[in-house]
Amino acid sequence: EINEQKAIDAVLSQNIHGLELDQRCVELAVFALALEAWRYPNSGGHRKLPVLNLACSGLSVKAAKEEWRQLGLGKKNLTIALDWLYKEFGDAPVLGSLINPANSDAANIVSWDDLSATLSDALEQENQNTQHSEDDSQNIEATVVAQGLAKAATMLAGHYQWVVTNVPYLARGKQDDTLKDFIGKR
Repeated sequence: EINEQKAIDAVLSQNIHGLELDQRCVELAVFALALEAWRYPNSGGHRKLPVLNLACSGLSVKAAKEEWRQLGLGKKNLTIALDWLYKEFGDAPVLGSLINPANSDAANIVSWDDLSATLSDALEQENQNTQHSEDDSQNIEATVVAQGLAKAATMLAGHYQWVVTNVPYLARGKQDDTLKDFIGKR
């Protein structure tokens, strides 16, 4: 038998996964989940919660491609993953959760799980080792975006028993060319 606090932590860390195009909506979802977790009877009140499986699938790749590639730290698999993330997520603000890393060209070379783990570990290590100054602010931004996209990509590649989504609301005639081309190919 587990207590309320452990049950809440298990639900938050293992059962709820969420993606959203808008970063602000992700932040609101995190706040709402945390508030409910803290308010639940016998939950322990305000406390540190487990890492939530929420990510923004609409992050834009803003850093220059060479800065993005330098995050690969000379590791072949990591560079492959970063190249794929840069290319595929270039249209993330439009495509969002339609992107499927498990069906990517990079996944044909090496498994997405391996690439994702390598990418997450290397980016976390790079983030911890980087001394932050104004000169490397673009590199820090590239690292933060890469971490966010890696988390979103890992979630997009996952398999779930139940998926809840907003219904499509944009008629084909109002879709931009990027979305039309993507849907047309798939």
